[in-house]
Amino acid sequence: MSSGSTPNRRDPGVATGVLVGCAEGLEVFHRELEQVASTVGLCSPECPVRIAILDTGYDEEVPFFFFPGIQSRLKGWKDWVDGSDKPRDCDGHGTHLVSLLMKCAPEADVYVARIAKDSKDISESSESIANAILWASREWEADIISMSFGFTDEQPCVGEAIDEVLYQRKHSILLFAAASNYGGNGREMFPARHDSVILIRATNAYGDFEDSNPPKSEDEAIVLVHWA
Repeated sequence: MSSGSTPNRRDPGVATGVLVGCAEGLEVFHRELEQVASTVGLCSPECPVRIAILDTGYDEEVPFFFFPGIQSRLKGWKDWVDGSDKPRDCDGHGTHLVSLLMKCAPEADVYVARIAKDSKDISESSESIANAILWASREWEADIISMSFGFTDEQPCVGEAIDEVLYQRKHSILLFAAASNYGGNGREMFPARHDSVILIRATNAYGDFEDSNPPKSEDEAIVLVHWA
């Protein structure tokens, strides 16, 4: 799910948040990833990488999750929206992110934290996000935390959670976040612009940057991208 390319019209000083990504053509991309994975011939690691996805959850009834070997890789679920013990996704964004990541990292163990019901809830979910970051690091011992969303304004509790897990883990954890979805209408979102978070920009199927990306920062030496 994407908030689209419409400029972010908001009152100054009001923290707003958006989910970033696009599901169009996802199945085509999945097929391409399967070809790459088989060509590379990855062998099963003794200690799989643990990836925590903070998003709108996932719908376990989607056909993808019935494929052989998928359920066994879904190692953890935590719902900060309504405390559901059963995986759920009322939006679809999280479901697409989880399935895409499991295709991209076929040997990784995946943990999912539901931090918002949909994109409208993101702006009110900073406390849930902060708690999910701490939980992913402490309880799941995640190696990577993925956050495909962002805020226009910095969220102190989220920043403090990031700093805390980096300190506790002696920086042996990677955090990724979406750069933006509003193109030249604004700068990188938070937490992508946090000094210790790796920001992700969007590209199309041909590897070209999408117009939804924010202007590149002068001190931004490395750019990571994802297909949108």
